[in-house]
Amino acid sequence: MKHLDKMTKFCFAGYLLTLSTFTLACNPGQGSGQCGYYDNSGYHNAPIGSYSGNNYKQPTRVIKLPSRYGAVAWSEGGGSGMSHNRLSEKEAAEAAMQYCKNAGGLKCVIAAEVRNSCIAISTGQAKNGSGPYGNVATGQPEDTAIQNAINKCKASGFSDCKILDVSCSIPTLP
Repeated sequence: MKHLDKMTKFCFAGYLLTLSTFTLACNPGQGSGQCGYYDNSGYHNAPIGSYSGNNYKQPTRVIKLPSRYGAVAWSEGGGSGMSHNRLSEKEAAEAAMQYCKNAGGLKCVIAAEVRNSCIAISTGQAKNGSGPYGNVATGQPEDTAIQNAINKCKASGFSDCKILDVSCSIPTLP
């Protein structure tokens, strides 16, 4: 009789374990657990994201930001203009040209344009003492644009190279 009691207890424990496994494993109506989830299109038999073994991988979220544009315009007779964070290349160029004209430039031309990057203007003296002369360089991040402008100034044979201005046109979260 004692043997039967042990067997009965063992079977009852097995029954409870089996029952709890089926009862707690998945409740599709709640949209929880590893069973699936609900969204606007109905019930799905897989969780949001994906499983690789026991490691849950969060779905990748892509946020598309609109590009930003910048430009530099200058005139040989003096005057320069810089625009940044414009929504189009055309808008950036037009703004830079207008700033150049407002600064006294008579024959302004676009010297550089960027999309999602930075522009730096450097100035330096020629070896014969004439100048200052300017160079424009681009790069990202800002430090790279600055270093590129200094290097371009030195490569042009100028001395006493300095940064005149730097501006970045980088998309940002609203």
